[in-house]
Amino acid sequence: MNCNFTEKVSSLIDGELTQAETREVERHIVSCVECQQMRADFLNLRSQIVNFETSLQPTVQNRALKK
Repeated sequence: MNCNFTEKVSSLIDGELTQAETREVERHIVSCVECQQMRADFLNLRSQIVNFETSLQPTVQNRALKK
C-alpha cells in the first residue's frame, strides 16, 4: 500500500479520529480506490471477528490472550 491515509482508514473504522480528521479521511476515500478497498477489508475483518465464536472457557481464553 502506497497511500499515506491507510493507517487513518483503520483509525476511522475504530472511531479514533476527531470530527475534522473523520471528514478529511471520508473525503479522501471517495477518490482513492486503495483506501476504498482498505476500508472494505477492515469492515469485513471486523464483521468476521464479531461473528467468531469461541469454544474456550473464559478463564482459558483470558490465559491464552495474556500469553
